[in-house]
Amino acid sequence: MKRKKAIAAGAIVASVAGVAAPGRADAASAFDDAVAAWHMAGFKDSVANRPLTAHGKVELGIELDGAEREASLQRGGNGRAARFDGGYLVADDKAGEELTLSGKEMTLCIRMRDPEGRWNAPLFAADDKESAFGPILGGKGGRLEYLWRTSSLEDRVVPGWAAGRSLSPDFANGILRIGVPAELLNPTAWHDVVVRFRGANLEMFVDGALVDEEWPHGEVRQFRGPFLIGAARENGELKSGFHGLIDHLAIWSRALTDAEIVALSGGAEEVARRDLEILGEEQASMQYWKPRGHNAFAGDCMPFYHDGAFHLFYLFDRRHHGSKWGLGAHQYAHAATKDLIHWEHHPLAVPILKQWECSMGTGDVIYNDNDGRYYAFYTDCGGRAEFKDKPQQGSWIFAARSADGVHFTKDFKPLVPGHDCEVFQDESTGLFHLVRGGGNRLVSKDLATWEDVPGDFVQLRPGTSAECPNYFEWNGWRYFILGRNALWKSRGPLGPWTEIEPTVYDGLMVPKVAEFTGNRRLLAGFLAYPGWGGNVVFRELIQCEDGSLGMRFPPEMVPKSGEPMPLSFEALTKGASGDGRTVRVHAPPDGFEVGMLTKVPRDVRITLKALPAPGTKCFGLCFRGEGDYADGCELRFEPADRRVQYGAPSNGGPAQASTEHWSDGHDFGIRGVEGLDRPFTLEVIAKDRIIDACIDGRRTIVTRRHNVGGDRLFFFASGGDVAFDDVQVRPLLDEPARAGKEPARGRQEPARGRRDRSQ
Repeated sequence: MKRKKAIAAGAIVASVAGVAAPGRADAASAFDDAVAAWHMAGFKDSVANRPLTAHGKVELGIELDGAEREASLQRGGNGRAARFDGGYLVADDKAGEELTLSGKEMTLCIRMRDPEGRWNAPLFAADDKESAFGPILGGKGGRLEYLWRTSSLEDRVVPGWAAGRSLSPDFANGILRIGVPAELLNPTAWHDVVVRFRGANLEMFVDGALVDEEWPHGEVRQFRGPFLIGAARENGELKSGFHGLIDHLAIWSRALTDAEIVALSGGAEEVARRDLEILGEEQASMQYWKPRGHNAFAGDCMPFYHDGAFHLFYLFDRRHHGSKWGLGAHQYAHAATKDLIHWEHHPLAVPILKQWECSMGTGDVIYNDNDGRYYAFYTDCGGRAEFKDKPQQGSWIFAARSADGVHFTKDFKPLVPGHDCEVFQDESTGLFHLVRGGGNRLVSKDLATWEDVPGDFVQLRPGTSAECPNYFEWNGWRYFILGRNALWKSRGPLGPWTEIEPTVYDGLMVPKVAEFTGNRRLLAGFLAYPGWGGNVVFRELIQCEDGSLGMRFPPEMVPKSGEPMPLSFEALTKGASGDGRTVRVHAPPDGFEVGMLTKVPRDVRITLKALPAPGTKCFGLCFRGEGDYADGCELRFEPADRRVQYGAPSNGGPAQASTEHWSDGHDFGIRGVEGLDRPFTLEVIAKDRIIDACIDGRRTIVTRRHNVGGDRLFFFASGGDVAFDDVQVRPLLDEPARAGKEPARGRQEPARGRRDRSQ
């Protein structure tokens, strides 16, 4: 029974954004309006009798049998295939009638198999001898890739915009690439590959699973016959070399429906099975969560609380901000909970629906009691590219509206110029306030008409980021956050503001705060990779009487762990002693002493109590260590400087570098940590490549480590004595996949095609 439920949850047919996909489609009927289809039984196009010409070793009409034949018939094939042994086919035009696709919709489908799993040869391309690039689908370096092309940049942007800008060749030439590593697909098996272009969206499905997508600008270009099957022209040179089977290949001048893609991929049950195999199960907990997919990540977080529910709106990202030629193409995604344990993933709240939209920039979500509607404020990130078809130039702030907080409607009417913004209501006056960055403020009575207010909202120090402003209230205090390095407090709703030093930032990117049940406040941000975007991380705020703040792990979101493990202790230097539960380190003034626990699992929860002696220079732990303190992720405490620092062992001793720079995502440090010279508790979560620490339940610090994987847990001290008591190392338990009616995909999609036309 559990298996059947998992299959039903994964079906793409239920994947549209809260809207039922079109009814069940028959795979064979999907070919009825294809502009070309080759079923490989003979040398004719089954739709329009366009001839095929063989070059080299290609054999058509190969009879499939058994399960292969059944799978072919189920997908609208005829149980026959073409076998390629390095040769290729040329699909000629019919009696001089040129087959050309244009406009903003098309679909390409191919069922194929590479028995050797090499994925290094083209599968399909337009035979365009005059162009260095045409539409090309094929294997490239163990990767399935599709190259889409439109007109050059000068044809699509306002005159002069590109002058003096450093643009990628793909951007200038109107090329987008989507693909997936073949190793994720079972490289030697049969695969149903569908590429669909629908105006603002370009997608690649493999076996019905959405494996990649892009956000184009322009129309299909240079997609014209004759076509090459098993070959392509690259830089004018013909390249072949495919060794495998092709069951069928078809082209449509429209975008197929989700239901048709499911049918061409073997049906809902088969698609659900392959979806889980390719993308994996979705993590149930939102702590350390990211969307499924090899290039999918979470970006800026916009938490929001209303009517007992905590909502996390966040920027869905692919390619670390590299989509749409580096413009970002971010969209508001949405998950919600009432207990921080059970989460529901909703459709995209603010998707890209127009080609001229560069990206949905970070704003805010607010509920208006006056009209009972939710408002999602966002920017169009104008200026990154000024496309000719954009109604207004520059960057503007917009609002999408919703009656239920889930399904939002965009009217594309700009409100005011601006970038990142925050919107809040002053309860004493009923006025709404919109703050652009840390600068000027606007006021409104209805969230539609805004008036400027003279002066800056807060005074910024030189170097203060103006990204992602956030305003919240808690127990009579008002707080204002900017970016990742500035925090203010005030007793009044609009100031005067006092900057809090030090801030409580702990390595997370552009965090924001929202209320939660029980007069709690939760912060959400993302832990970056070396590139933009990463995993969502949550914190619970701690408030002191003077309004200063601290942070701890939200108890409900601490990953589940097993019983404490019996681990062996080993002293690496004479100053270390202990056992699996207690470690003591005595280090002379200029010395470094270290001991370790061995055979520590990679993913663990570690708890202990640190008892430093007065005057100890520094001490700490090193996770996933190797050798005799040769490598690992070091967490160092410096009592005199009130600093906590991540780093890496250096020459068999503690890390030498000290930095508070956020962007490296590795050796991050925090300051102003009181009480490091007194006993304090420490809790550490090591999960995947994330090391996350909570100090005494009041300060946190997090990092991502890419190249450490040892099984040693080091304890060290320099210039003093420290004891680590009640050391408990618990293995993290596998979390169940998210249950529910939504598909177990990386994210739910907007109502593809249908919603684009209705808004």
